[in-house]
Amino acid sequence: MAVLLVKAYQYKQGHSAAAGDLQGVSDAGQISAWAKVQVEQALASGIMQGLGNGRFDPQGLVSRAQTTQAIYNFLRAVD
Repeated sequence: MAVLLVKAYQYKQGHSAAAGDLQGVSDAGQISAWAKVQVEQALASGIMQGLGNGRFDPQGLVSRAQTTQAIYNFLRAVD
């Protein structure tokens, strides 16, 4: 989901989302290599926030509430 939202952000804004890092993410090793940059950008730009306690849970299932929150954060970021 992070990749899709960051790509949509870049398309809508005409530029890349803010760069970030995964230093505070305890399960960063579980993030697929092809998605790491976009996860960093999603966290840095506030589009996604993770689960708290430094967890992002990149291999977990996403609830409707989490999806709704991510889309809401995306819409606020591109406004």
